[in-house]
Amino acid sequence: MQNQSTPESGDPTPPNTVFALAADMIFGAKIRGAAQASGTPIMLARNATHLIDLVTAADPAPYLILLDLDTRGLDITSAIGSLRSAAPAASIVAFVSHVNASAIAQARDAGAHRVVARSAFSATLPAILTQQP
Repeated sequence: MQNQSTPESGDPTPPNTVFALAADMIFGAKIRGAAQASGTPIMLARNATHLIDLVTAADPAPYLILLDLDTRGLDITSAIGSLRSAAPAASIVAFVSHVNASAIAQARDAGAHRVVARSAFSATLPAILTQQP
């Protein structure tokens, strides 16, 4: 199982790899731990640009992208638009603090498939990671 943040140059991405951006190291560790427990290959990005670069370079294209809307400086509309262009068939699951109504609306308007509160995301993360393409 590949569980890293950057692929080796020219190496194919393992099938069913999930790509994720988490705003903080604790949440990133939670995602990485859940992925490892489920046997799901994961690529964690440092920022939105890194995530978009990873998704664009992925071969095969990802089926699932996890996006932390609480990431500092994140342009939600631009990031989701770029991710949808890079991986049109991927499901984008965005998560955010439940009090951030503006981010929730922006993500939905930009085309995220699911937008959930951080608490609901944490509770359902194992099921989210094992959803099939």
